[in-house]
Amino acid sequence: MRQAVSAIRSRLRTIVAGFVLTAFALSLIALAVPPDRERLISAGQGLVILSREGNELRRFRESDAGSHTSHRRGLDAYPPALLQAVLRAEDRRFYLHPGVDPAAILRATLQNLRAGRVVSGGSTITQQLARLVYKADLPDNAYARKLAEWFLAVRLDLHTTKDDIFSAYLNRVPLPGNRTGMTAGAAYLFQREPRFLNRDECIALAVLIRRNHTNPESFQTRFRRLAAHFATEGASPEASPEILKKIFDRKNSAKIAETPAANTNNPEEQARRRTPGHSPHFTDWLREKFPNLKGVVQTRLSENLNETVQNILKGELTALKKLNARHAAVVVLRIDALNESLILEGLVGSRDYGASRSGQINGATTRRVAGSTLKPFIYGLAFEEQNLRPYSIIHDNDSNVSLGAGAVYRPRNYDLNYWGAMTAREALATSRNIPAVKLTEELGEERVFEFLRKAGFFPTQPEAQPYAYGPGIALGISGATLLDLTRAYSTFATGGRQWPLRLGRSESGDDLIYGDDERLFNESTAHLITHILSDRSMRRRAFGDRSFLDFPFEVAAKTGTSKDYRDAWTVGYSENYVVGVWVGNFDATPMKNVSGAYGAGRIFHQIMRGLHRNERPRFHYPADWSRVSICRHTGLRASDSCESYSELIPPEDVTPALCHGEHTGKLTPGATDFAGEIPDATKNSTVRRHLLSPTPGAVYYLDPHSPRSIQEIPLRLHAAFQKRSGKLSIDYPVARGRRLCQPAQCPPTLKLDPGSYEIRVLDRGRILERVEFEVR
Repeated sequence: MRQAVSAIRSRLRTIVAGFVLTAFALSLIALAVPPDRERLISAGQGLVILSREGNELRRFRESDAGSHTSHRRGLDAYPPALLQAVLRAEDRRFYLHPGVDPAAILRATLQNLRAGRVVSGGSTITQQLARLVYKADLPDNAYARKLAEWFLAVRLDLHTTKDDIFSAYLNRVPLPGNRTGMTAGAAYLFQREPRFLNRDECIALAVLIRRNHTNPESFQTRFRRLAAHFATEGASPEASPEILKKIFDRKNSAKIAETPAANTNNPEEQARRRTPGHSPHFTDWLREKFPNLKGVVQTRLSENLNETVQNILKGELTALKKLNARHAAVVVLRIDALNESLILEGLVGSRDYGASRSGQINGATTRRVAGSTLKPFIYGLAFEEQNLRPYSIIHDNDSNVSLGAGAVYRPRNYDLNYWGAMTAREALATSRNIPAVKLTEELGEERVFEFLRKAGFFPTQPEAQPYAYGPGIALGISGATLLDLTRAYSTFATGGRQWPLRLGRSESGDDLIYGDDERLFNESTAHLITHILSDRSMRRRAFGDRSFLDFPFEVAAKTGTSKDYRDAWTVGYSENYVVGVWVGNFDATPMKNVSGAYGAGRIFHQIMRGLHRNERPRFHYPADWSRVSICRHTGLRASDSCESYSELIPPEDVTPALCHGEHTGKLTPGATDFAGEIPDATKNSTVRRHLLSPTPGAVYYLDPHSPRSIQEIPLRLHAAFQKRSGKLSIDYPVARGRRLCQPAQCPPTLKLDPGSYEIRVLDRGRILERVEFEVR
């Protein structure tokens, strides 16, 4: 029996010894495995976005704890007084022990026994860091958790330098106000960076590490105890009333960007106080584009430039308020030719992010009707695929575009006039609608649509199809975001290539890039479009002798205005910068005659002048290109009797033949080269028409979402026939029946219900012209 018991005991001792040896071996192996450095440094960290100047634009809460974090700092970012205070308060033998301090554990044990409760934990800074980093992995049992902390602290100490452990702790330590890290705590309590803290403020932060929710009396007691160690170095014997107020007066929290405003009944002021940091539209968009970003992100956005742009917007929108223009957005890109990239230096999405009425909408990334801003791309495509030249003659006349099934689209110019024959240069520079629609029809709507997709205008609309837009795509109805439109315009300044947009660099060193490197045009096309868009003399025919597009240096620019003045655009570039401006209302309500040239142009002008304050850049063209004087009437090489302009012609183009001067009249704004005879470009013939509107075979569609009272059909007689008004009469339909009128007394518009109609031009009862049209 005794032998059996002895054998069992021997067996148990062997098992226990084996278990202990195995556990010891496994512990040694575990200690030999270095901790995950990425987890030690970055886990639990939120996202901190810095400006080009190195200033903090925004702090996003860490995903697991929901606290506001600061970006990672080395020990050199903290003042010596703060480091000394933390070490004195938390772990005075930090640089001596191996992660666990036996003396501190013994002291804490004796203190707890005397008190009969836990009053001290004896945890080192390394143990506290282990608890913060591996919180989710620690066991629930208090004793097992303490043993695990010791083990993890020793492992950290074996594989990590003391300075790295200390800096990681300072970046992670929890502080009042749901802040994580000394930088976030200093910003919350004292509204400044740690390096600007005085000694008393450093001591206060050290006290708060263990006393996040303390009261003023307990805080003051601990402050006195810690300050006594620094009395010879100028520390105050107790916390000043100013420090106590900043820590315990919660009304002060209204100063913090993410904290709701207190004690105000003004909703606008409350919203403004909640504005999250600087450049919030940009930081929101960056977070959306790169949802997995964490740590510190160094961007290329200039906080100083954004502030300047924001002030310009506020000033100009104040002036435009009476015209019902309430919102605006701006994008500024710098052309980095050395690295073949674009730098996003400025992005402002609205007048005031904190405004209660739609302030958080990002106008720079919101899709809007682009107006005439897409025309340069259509002309560029026609230069390359239709052999169109800037001096080619195209016609600005009354035209119908078939939509199929008997329906037609009748484009109109913004001034409701027709200018007749003109060069492609003049048509683009003066932004005539009808020539652009004709070019789109010749190129094919599908081809134009696919080109715009390639240029990046439909990045979030893979399901978009060309038939949804029709020929109106030439006038921007397919829409664009200001950011994509501005980037696309850079193509003309970079020799036809659309370079990627560099936003900054992540903490891991990865470049943050938006868009691909894509060739859209050849270099010659890019130069030609630039030369047209920077042609001030040609632009004056539409915009007058003085406009916001005139500069003391060369700028290529294009404006756009959507229907009913709902969107006003100006996009342009110099040799160094590309600037895009949008003005309108986020609820799409119309403005009062605010065009792109006036509303957006005034903002564009100030920004472009500010970017080139001490510079006078100019565009450079190939040396082998020739300058030729071109007749504005014929597009041929001008003779002495021609009204002419200077054209750039690349060597691969054939110089036009000499014009013989067989043309009459001068080109003036709003005038046409015909009187009564309208050139028909599709049939190379002349059609005599009395009625300009409606046109034969036109189909008008009533919009069920708009009031019928504003849906009218224009009735217009050609001016050349109004001299015969005593002999002519117009027989036109009304809602019930028909009426006759003399040309000078005819109504300007017709209000008709759905149906088929006919208008007749009569000369003493004889029908001169009959126009049939339909309303659906």
